[in-house]
Amino acid sequence: MMRGGLAFLLYLWFGSLAFASEPISFDYEVLPILTRAGCNSGSCHGAAVGRGGFHLSLWGSNPRDDYAAIVREFEGRRVDVAHPTASLILKKPTGAIDHEGGAILDENSVPWKILHAWIEQGAQRRRNLQLKEIEISWNQQILPATSPITLPLQTRGTLDVTALFLSTESKSINHLVAIQIPDPSSLKFDTTTQQLSALRPGIHTLIVRYCDRIQTLQILTPNTHSPSDTSNVTASNTIDYWLDQRREALRQTAAPLAPEASQLRRVMLDLIGRAPTPQELSDYLTDSNPDKYQINIDRLISSPEYVRFWTYRWTRIFGLRPNSNAPQGLHSFYQWMQAQIADGTAWDQVAREMITATGDTHQQSPAFFMLLANDPRQQAEQFSRWFIGARLECANCHDHPLDRWKQDDYHGLAAVFARIDRKQMVRWLDRGAVTNPRTGLPAIPQLPGGSRFSSSGDVRGELVQWMLEHPDSLFAKTIVNRVWSQFFGRGLVEPVDDMRLTNPATHPQLLESLAESFKSHQYDLQYLIRQVVLSDAYRRQSPATTADSRSDLTYNFGPRKSLPADVLLDLIDDATGSQLPIADASTRDRAVALEDPTTPSSTLDTLGRCVRSETCATPSATSSLTLMLHWINGETLNDRIANDKHWLKTMLQENLPPAEMLERLYIRTLCRSPNPTEQQMFLKSLAQESNSDSSLIWEDLFWALLSSKDFLDNR
Repeated sequence: MMRGGLAFLLYLWFGSLAFASEPISFDYEVLPILTRAGCNSGSCHGAAVGRGGFHLSLWGSNPRDDYAAIVREFEGRRVDVAHPTASLILKKPTGAIDHEGGAILDENSVPWKILHAWIEQGAQRRRNLQLKEIEISWNQQILPATSPITLPLQTRGTLDVTALFLSTESKSINHLVAIQIPDPSSLKFDTTTQQLSALRPGIHTLIVRYCDRIQTLQILTPNTHSPSDTSNVTASNTIDYWLDQRREALRQTAAPLAPEASQLRRVMLDLIGRAPTPQELSDYLTDSNPDKYQINIDRLISSPEYVRFWTYRWTRIFGLRPNSNAPQGLHSFYQWMQAQIADGTAWDQVAREMITATGDTHQQSPAFFMLLANDPRQQAEQFSRWFIGARLECANCHDHPLDRWKQDDYHGLAAVFARIDRKQMVRWLDRGAVTNPRTGLPAIPQLPGGSRFSSSGDVRGELVQWMLEHPDSLFAKTIVNRVWSQFFGRGLVEPVDDMRLTNPATHPQLLESLAESFKSHQYDLQYLIRQVVLSDAYRRQSPATTADSRSDLTYNFGPRKSLPADVLLDLIDDATGSQLPIADASTRDRAVALEDPTTPSSTLDTLGRCVRSETCATPSATSSLTLMLHWINGETLNDRIANDKHWLKTMLQENLPPAEMLERLYIRTLCRSPNPTEQQMFLKSLAQESNSDSSLIWEDLFWALLSSKDFLDNR
C-alpha cells in the first residue's frame, strides 16, 4: 500500500473520479468532514443547543442523531437528492447563501466533492464498515502509539493517517482527520502537504481526531543552541533516569543540586509543614554522614509532624467541609484520616473505605466522605476527579469532547451514588435515581466505559475493583500525579484532575513507571513520597520565580512553590516567635492543625486561604495587590515583628554584635547566612544611622526578609 505525502497528492488528483462509483460512508466520511471543518464543534452546531436551529452531536459522537438532523429535519431541505447542489449542507458552507460561520468549503475541494457524491448517491447511511483503529505514520514509518516524535527546528516531517476497518482494506484518511494543535506557537501543520514543522524548542502536543478515535502525539524539539550537558546525569532512581532521557533528547542541561541548607528547608516544608529551627539547621550542616539526607527523610516521615501535616494535606485535597446533617462528622473523618496516615494504610484500602462507606458519621470512620457531595452528580464528579483523574462533568450534557467518556458514563456513575442516604447515618437505599437527559429516563447504573454492574445491590465495591484493575492504571496514575504535584508545584499531567487522552503527561514513561512501582509496593504512599524526595530532580537548585518553576516542563531545576496560607502563617509565627492566636477567639495552635478549614480566622483570610467547598489548588499568599498593601501596612506581619514578647525584641535586649545579630536574623528567616554583599550593605547602613533608634532599623530588615520571595516560597 502506498503511504506518505505522495499518496495524498495522487488522491487529490485522481480521487474525485471515483466518487460517483464508490459508496460514500456517512459515519466515516461525511461526519469526519464536518468535524474537520468545525461544524460540530462546541462553538458551532455541536453546542448543547445547536446553532441557527441546527444541532449536531459534539464532534460527531452520535452518528444516528446527526444523520436524522441532516437528512430528515427541516423538511429535508438540508439534503436535496434530486438536485444535490441545491442542498443547504452544500450551499451554506460554501457561502452561496448566508451562513453565520462564513465560507468554509470550496466547491473544488475534496470535502465538497465527497459531500456532493454522497447526496448524489441518495444520502444513505450504510452500515457496511466497522472501524478497528487508526494508524499514524511519520515519514512513512508506522508510529507506535506511545512513541514521541523528535522534530528539530528548521526541519519538516510528513504525518499520514490510515483507517483500518474490519473485513476490508485500509484507507488513507489524511483528507478526513482533524488535526488540532493546542499551542499554536509550538507547531505548524500544512493540511495540503501533511507536513509538520516546529516553531520553537520544547515538548509539544498534536491531537489527531477521526470519528470517535483520538490519538495524541508528543513532539520533542531539541534546543539547537544549547548542547546537552551529561555531567550532572546521575540517574540515582527511576525518576532521574526518565528525566535524564528526556532532557538529553531535548539537549537541555540540568541545574546542580541545591545547597544542603536549601534542601533541608525544602523537604521539611514539604514533609512536615515547617522550616528547620536554627539548631536543626546547624546540626544537619555539621553532620558528616554522607547518608544524612536519606536518614533525615526517614526521621521526618516517621514523625508525628508528618502525620499531622499530611492529614491536613489530604483533607484539603478532598475538600473537607462541615455539614449540618452531621455536626461532628468532620472531626470524626479527620481523626480517621489521621489514623490511616499514622498506620501507613495502603492507599487503595483508604480509597476503598471512603468510596464504599456507610455507618455513623459521628464515629471515627470514613462515612462522612459521602457527605462531601450534595447530590449524586456532584459525587460522581468528585469520584472521577479524585480517584481516576477525569473531569467527567464535561460529559454531563454531551459526550466528553476531548476524552473517552460518554454522556451515559456520567449519568450511569451518578446513578450509582443516587441510592446513598446522606445524613448522619450514611445508608445504602433500595431506591434512588437520576435522569439521563439524553433519554429522559432514569439513568442505568454503569461503570465508566459502558459495562453494566453484575448485581443490583450496593455496587460501589465493584466500582472500586474496576478503578483498581483498569488496564490504564487510572487510580495509581492519579495518586502518583497528585503526590508529584505536591512536591513540584505541578503534576506530570496538569491540571492534576484532567488526565484525559488529549492532555498527555510531559513524561509518560515516568508516570507509567511510578504508577507500576506504586502498585507493586501495595499502594504504599510513604514509599512513593520517598522516591520523589530522594531524587536528584527534587534536590536541584530552584529557579528565580514560581512562574519559572511551573514552566520548567523538563524539570531542569528543582521546585519553587508558593505556600498555602496555613503553612505560611505557621512559617511567619515560627520566625517571629509569635504567640498571637491563629483563629479568632481560639487557643494557640498551628494553622495546619485546624481540622475545619472554615474556622473563623481573619489572619488566614487575609493571607488568601481557600474558601471553596471543592479541592483547592495551592494559592499564592502574595498574588494580589490588596494583599501586598496589607503586607506593608497591615497587622499580620507588623504586629508579629514589633511585639515586645516576640523574638526580635527579645534578641535586641541581648545587645549582640551587629554581625552576629544579622547572622541570626538570616538563619531564622532564610535558613542561610547573609552573603558578603548583603552583610556589607546592611552593616554600612546601620553605621550611617547610628543616631537613630537601631531597633527600628532591625525591624525594617526583619520585615524585608519576611517579605522576600526566598522566605515566602518553598524553594
